[in-house]
Amino acid sequence: MIGLCAIVKNEALYIQEWLNYHRLIGVDRFFIYLNNCSDDTGQKIKDWDPLGLYVELINWPQTPGQLSAYQHCINTEHNFDWIIFIDIDEFLYSRMLLDIPKFLGSLSKDVNVVYVNWLIFGSSGHASKPNGGVLENFLKRSHFDFPANRIGKCIVRGGIGRIVKSPHFIQAPGNCCDGNGKKIIINPDYSSVVACHDNLVINHYFTKSMMEWNIKQARGRATLPDGHIDKFRTNEQFSYHDRCEVFDDQILQYKEIKYLDLSK
Repeated sequence: MIGLCAIVKNEALYIQEWLNYHRLIGVDRFFIYLNNCSDDTGQKIKDWDPLGLYVELINWPQTPGQLSAYQHCINTEHNFDWIIFIDIDEFLYSRMLLDIPKFLGSLSKDVNVVYVNWLIFGSSGHASKPNGGVLENFLKRSHFDFPANRIGKCIVRGGIGRIVKSPHFIQAPGNCCDGNGKKIIINPDYSSVVACHDNLVINHYFTKSMMEWNIKQARGRATLPDGHIDKFRTNEQFSYHDRCEVFDDQILQYKEIKYLDLSK
């Protein structure tokens, strides 16, 4: 069984595409922590999963709430084979076109954490939100060696003794491997010493369009308390992450993106 944990705030525009994609690639259960949403994110999730077969919604008003939500999930759902910890602007996939649950199941039993590196995608030249989904509209990314691509997120084997150290890293007994299944070294800032983009990666649609960036700015970071000097992102961060050097539509080839009839 594969679980996926995320904390969300005002993600109504994107949540159904993200849920649908990750359900198609093998996620069995979503644990969605609603963090003071003022839009209809919760209703969009209920519309996508009207029978509650795939999503568990947890009201989580804590500010900041991301680390505590992750810890709550890993403590509560430790019977899952693996739990993925990512955000709504992040899409996990295999560049080798492998079945992700089967790949995870093939890993040595002493591996309890898979650290998956980002691939930062930019605005693709969009100033305002284009029609359609994220995956079909934002097709230009950074080079593999862009420094931010050494950052990643974790997939954690279910069990006790897991400690959330940051949004990017969860400590567990045993070994940590990269997205190709090889042992990895993690820096003190929870980036990887060497990035791996051979197999599992996380397409991180960090900026989207400038219009959508402004919405993201206003939402603030889930890892920081209200009033913190870095609570709200800057336009300089947009410029730094707006990388469009490489055309990459491989994620669209990996799985056909279409809505499922979850009532059946």
